[in-house]
Amino acid sequence: MKTDFGSYFDEYVRKNKNNQETIYYTESIEHNENVKKIFSLIEDNHDQVILDAGCGIGNFLILLSKISKQVYGIDISQESINLCEKRIKEEKIENASVQVASLTDIPLPDKSIDKIFCYGVLLYLSNAETEIAIKEFKRILKDDGSVIINFVNGSSPWGITTRLIRAIRQVIKGKKEYSSNYIYYNKLRKIIENQKGQVNLIHSAYFYPVYFPARLIKWIGIRFYFEKYLPEYIKQFGKSITIYFQFEG
Repeated sequence: MKTDFGSYFDEYVRKNKNNQETIYYTESIEHNENVKKIFSLIEDNHDQVILDAGCGIGNFLILLSKISKQVYGIDISQESINLCEKRIKEEKIENASVQVASLTDIPLPDKSIDKIFCYGVLLYLSNAETEIAIKEFKRILKDDGSVIINFVNGSSPWGITTRLIRAIRQVIKGKKEYSSNYIYYNKLRKIIENQKGQVNLIHSAYFYPVYFPARLIKWIGIRFYFEKYLPEYIKQFGKSITIYFQFEG
């Protein structure tokens, strides 16, 4: 049976709507550096039209509205969209429009978007759905458009240990429980390259296994930034990866 993620997130947002840090935010140098890199790629260009694919409650969408001509947001959660619309109205943003929609069926015309921003959404799609989403990105992008995706990497120590623990639980319980899909970096890269996209890895962070003490991760994260010391090969094994790509004509 297919999981209704829209209903799942509606309930999650209702529970956490007064705590925005609980919804889509991690305090760390890695997070801050990632955001800096992302916005250096987007640039301050008031002629561009941007899609925030999986906009949630609008944390990034509001920032994107300040550096673009028009920003569109889509999300499968009606509750998230409701909160996002409320924030847009409160901040008197006139160049933002949001609606409930899926990445696999984006309600925008062909070649209408300059940049697509997709942060932390792919774990809620199967690999097959991710392939459809990438095709949709290609369809709506202008010829010189670009895509920025941040995702949870299944080939990280965290992703590998998570899969192992799930497999053990399945054996013990005798049934398979639903879980998020953490796509492997090389798998996502192949999906994009099959659509003639050229992938650049621009950020990688969190090389910890699952159940590594959260307080220790936070303590380290707000004091140290390791990525700049890592060899390029190692970066494909971070838990949180951000990639940038364009499609060939």
